[in-house]
Amino acid sequence: MPRPTMSRRTFLQSATAGIAAGRLADTSAAMCAAQSQATIKIEEPYHGAVLNHRHGTQSAERLKIAVRGRAPAGIPVTVNGAVAQREGDRFTAEVLLRDRETDLLAVAQSGTCRHEARARVVWDRYSEPRYCFSIDDNRFFLRSISCKDSLEVWSPEPRRSPCPRCRVARL
Repeated sequence: MPRPTMSRRTFLQSATAGIAAGRLADTSAAMCAAQSQATIKIEEPYHGAVLNHRHGTQSAERLKIAVRGRAPAGIPVTVNGAVAQREGDRFTAEVLLRDRETDLLAVAQSGTCRHEARARVVWDRYSEPRYCFSIDDNRFFLRSISCKDSLEVWSPEPRRSPCPRCRVARL
């Protein structure tokens, strides 16, 4: 089987090109690592937020909200494909929520570096005011204070006379 012939010159040229490409890749990776100190961050809405019609503009099939955050100045940012407006190191973008759970993805890309921030939000489409009613033991405590002879409630000897105000038998 014939051996492929390669001259020393060809070998050195290909080896030098490979080393240079490796050094260039290391340099670009180091530049991205240096830029990653100032990464992108979604500040509002926060991860896990439950949104309703008060957080944006709601129609029958979608909720339009504003996504705000921070990213290094001078780098364009997109949020779920929508181009964000920049003001210094802050960004704002309008996003449409169509599903109950939506992943927000903010991307800042400069050259070969790509920075991402993610947040998942929940759209409570059928939101309406909710009230919580509960009974706790504090009402009994306050009722005993309001009684005329409240000191007798705390006496060590049990007494079974009704309270003149609330007509409840005391112990």
